[in-house]
Amino acid sequence: MHDIGKITTPEHVVDKTTKLETIFDRIELVRLRIELLRKDREIADLRLELTSERNQPCPSAGAKQDHDFDRIFQFISQANIGGEFMQDEDLAEIERIASLHFDLGGNSTPLLNENEVECCSIRKGTLTEKERQIINHHVTVGIRMLESLPFLKKMEQGSRVRGDASRKT
Repeated sequence: MHDIGKITTPEHVVDKTTKLETIFDRIELVRLRIELLRKDREIADLRLELTSERNQPCPSAGAKQDHDFDRIFQFISQANIGGEFMQDEDLAEIERIASLHFDLGGNSTPLLNENEVECCSIRKGTLTEKERQIINHHVTVGIRMLESLPFLKKMEQGSRVRGDASRKT
């Protein structure tokens, strides 16, 4: 009975397995944005090639950028797992990646939005501070629920004891 308050906790928070997971894992959205960024860069390179006097492609530039985009996705995918401890260098890399933009309907759009940066920057585990508070709130709700139940006089303190069982010391 001590976990009765969990019924008020959203399932997508309780069952969150990756940092970017809400109702679905947003890693695929990040992959799509990286592909859009890759295409934007490819288009820019082709336009530059068309306007250059040499009209000769620079083969190494495109290959390096593709490698960078692959590395970016690998890094974000690894950070998304939540089993590692994020170092300061990792957090700086997330900020650097978040500063990249792609064109979406004529608007410059960041590769990662603020919430995705927050989620990817979780040092350990998969829960943001807000999500952790949501989960911990089940204790308070459970105590209120148990206290509202009619108990015999000798069992009155039982609701408080059972509710406190979930609290960390």
